[in-house]
Amino acid sequence: MGETTHLNKSQQNKKRGMQLYIFVLFLCFSPVISYIFFEMYPFYSGYGIVKMIATGILAIMLVPQAMSGNIKFSVVSFLYGLYLLNTIILNILITGNIGFLKGMLYGNDFLILLLLIFLDNARSMNDLFHKNIFNLIWVMFILAILVILYQEFIDPMFASGHMDRLIKREGIVGRDQWRNHSYFGLLGLEANGFTFVSLYGIILGHLVKTRKQIISFIVFGLGALFVFLTKTRWIMIYFLIVSSPIIISFSRLKIQYIIYFVITLVLVLGLLLFLSFPVEDVIKNRILDEDKGGITEGSFGARQHNYDVFFKHFSRTFWGGIYLSGVSQDYFDDLDRRIDADLIGVFHPISRYGILGSWPLYLFYMVLLYKLYVFYRLSGNITYFLIVLGFIVSAMSMGNFSLADFGLMIALSLYWSESKELNNKFKQTFKNQNQVSIIGNV
Repeated sequence: MGETTHLNKSQQNKKRGMQLYIFVLFLCFSPVISYIFFEMYPFYSGYGIVKMIATGILAIMLVPQAMSGNIKFSVVSFLYGLYLLNTIILNILITGNIGFLKGMLYGNDFLILLLLIFLDNARSMNDLFHKNIFNLIWVMFILAILVILYQEFIDPMFASGHMDRLIKREGIVGRDQWRNHSYFGLLGLEANGFTFVSLYGIILGHLVKTRKQIISFIVFGLGALFVFLTKTRWIMIYFLIVSSPIIISFSRLKIQYIIYFVITLVLVLGLLLFLSFPVEDVIKNRILDEDKGGITEGSFGARQHNYDVFFKHFSRTFWGGIYLSGVSQDYFDDLDRRIDADLIGVFHPISRYGILGSWPLYLFYMVLLYKLYVFYRLSGNITYFLIVLGFIVSAMSMGNFSLADFGLMIALSLYWSESKELNNKFKQTFKNQNQVSIIGNV
C-alpha cells in the first residue's frame, strides 16, 4: 500500500506543472511560429495569430476548473478583471453599443486576465520542466543575437515586417537610423525590447544569484551588443534597469567589477568598430537626435508635447477620461492627430477612462510590484521585480502599456512557479507552527 502511494506521488511529481510547462513552451516558440506564419501568409499578422492561439490555450486549460466551480482568484487577477469590467462599461457608455466586445476577446487585456487566472489555478513546474525552460531561454537569447547581427551586417530584410522592409528598401532613413528587431519583430514593435530584455534578465538574474561572475559579464556584454544594434533609446533604458543586479551583487568586488565592466564594454565597442558599424552616427543621430536639432527637438520633444497635452486637460478628464468628459476633440486637436493614440504609456488608461475606470489597473501594478519585491527579499532573486519595474518605467514614453508581451508573460509564469515552490518550502518548514504563506500566488 505504501509503495503504491509512493509510486502515485512520484508519477504526479513528474507531471506536476505540465499545463504551465506547455504554455510557457508555446510562449518560447511564439517568435518562430509568428515568423513562419508571416512568411506563409505575408498579408496577415503573425503576432495576431500567436496571440489568438495563446488566448485559446489558456481558455481551454481553464474550462475544466471553471465547469467544476473549483477556480481560484488572487488579488491581482481580481483587480485586473475589475479593470477590464470598468473599461467594458465605460466603452458601452462612450460608444452606445457592444460591438467592441468581439475585438476585446482577442485583445491584450483579456489575454493577461486569462493568464493571471490560469496562474492562480495551475501547479508549479517540477525541476525538470524548469531546467528545460531555462535551457530554451538560453537558446532564444543566443539566437536573437545571431539574427540581429545577420540583419545589421548581411540581410536587413530578414525576419522584418512590412514597414521595416519598406523603410530599409526605400532608404527612408539611413543605416544609423533604421531599427533592428531580430526575430522578435513579428511579435509587435516593442517585442525586440520587452521580449529580449525579459529573457536576458531571467538569465542574468540566475547567474548573479549563483555568483557566476565571468559568465554574468559575458551575458551583459552580449545583451549590450543586442540593445545597441536595436538603436532604440527606451530599450537601452530598460536594459540598464534590468542589468542593475550586476552592480548590486558585485559592488563589493570594486576593482574586479570595474575591470570586468570596462573589458566588457571595450570588447563590445571593438567588435562593432571591427564590423564597420556606424557607432558615432548612431550615438549622434539616433540617440542624441543631433540631425534634428538636439534631443529636445526629436522624438523626446514629441513625447514632451504629448505629456504637455495630457496635463493641460488632466483636471477636466481626471474622473471620467477624455471621452466622458467631452474633451476628446480638443485633446486630439492639441496633439495634432485624429487617432486614439499618444505616447504617454503608463498614463494612457487614466487619460482614456479617468480614475473611475483605471484605478484597479494602477492598484494591480502596485500589488504585483509588492509581491515581486517580497519574493526578492525571500529568495534573493530580484530579476522579476526589475523586469516589471523596468517595463513600467520604459512604457512611460510609449503608446503601449500592456503586459501582453511574450517575454513578459514568460517572466510572470516563471516567477509564479518559483514563488509557489518557495511557498511550499515555507509551509513544509513551518507546518507545525501554524504559519501562513507570505507570498501567495501571482
